Amino acid sequence: MVEIELIPLNSDYLEFWHRLHNDPETRQHQPLESTTLSEQTEMLRRFQNNDLTDNTLPSYKWILLETDHQQPLGIVSFHRLQIKQGIGRIGYSLLPEYWHQGYATTAVRMLVSLIFTHTNMERLEAVCSINNPASRRVLEKAGFKYEGIRRKYLRIRNGRVDHHSFAVLKSDWQVN
Repeated sequence: MVEIELIPLNSDYLEFWHRLHNDPETRQHQPLESTTLSEQTEMLRRFQNNDLTDNTLPSYKWILLETDHQQPLGIVSFHRLQIKQGIGRIGYSLLPEYWHQGYATTAVRMLVSLIFTHTNMERLEAVCSINNPASRRVLEKAGFKYEGIRRKYLRIRNGRVDHHSFAVLKSDWQVN
């Protein structure tokens, strides 16, 4: 198994992030709109600080990096939904050539550990399109529990799509 690490998103990975964000296959199950490099550069400013202990920061992104060759594979994200309630949401996206190889599951596990170790979050949520069974398997393998369907939850490709809803509790994670 290839080793991976999570690197805070920074300008060194801007072109990779732009490529990932605009890849049609990557976007097929996600609510991502294509962007220009200058738009992506502007978006990058929101993610320059990755201090998870700072409860005033709402969103974070990390590059999923293959350790040996320093090859970026994808991105994982964390967003604080309700700070006082300790509820957050995670997301992940990989370039298609890295799908079905365990990278996403490993990255999600690493991200959950990072969040539960360095924040006050007690519940992490994630959703995936009902048309994306591979993403559902990632969440299940990473310890998330299925909670139901969110009907017409996100707009993807000009239509609203039902999504599977998952969550993991800090108390569940501590047991693993």
